[in-house]
Amino acid sequence: MTAIAVLRGAGRVSQVAEDWAILDSVRRVTLEDAHAASSASAFGGSLVLREMSGALYTYYLNSNHQLVRVKAGGGTAVIATDVRAFSASQKSASTGWLLTISVQTMDGESLSWDVGNGG
Repeated sequence: MTAIAVLRGAGRVSQVAEDWAILDSVRRVTLEDAHAASSASAFGGSLVLREMSGALYTYYLNSNHQLVRVKAGGGTAVIATDVRAFSASQKSASTGWLLTISVQTMDGESLSWDVGNGG
């Protein structure tokens, strides 16, 4: 019984580590895109970023629990899998705009962060 309990505990630790890897991946990609963006629009479950180059990226959560990033004109990438919820909100800031992005994994781990066009 002790061995089973240890294995279950190790499995849970492994799952938590995987969840945080998912959250960190989403945070890293959205931060990079947002810092390169000249404008942003957030509509609850979707986020649209227009980069200085003119590239337009849309983030949304599909029905397969995948966070998807679509580049207008072609190019779709799955940023993360096993995502229960994704949301973004936008407000005005002294530098222009500020986004609050929130992600939750299927196991309930969650992370929120702010990013704006001023840093």
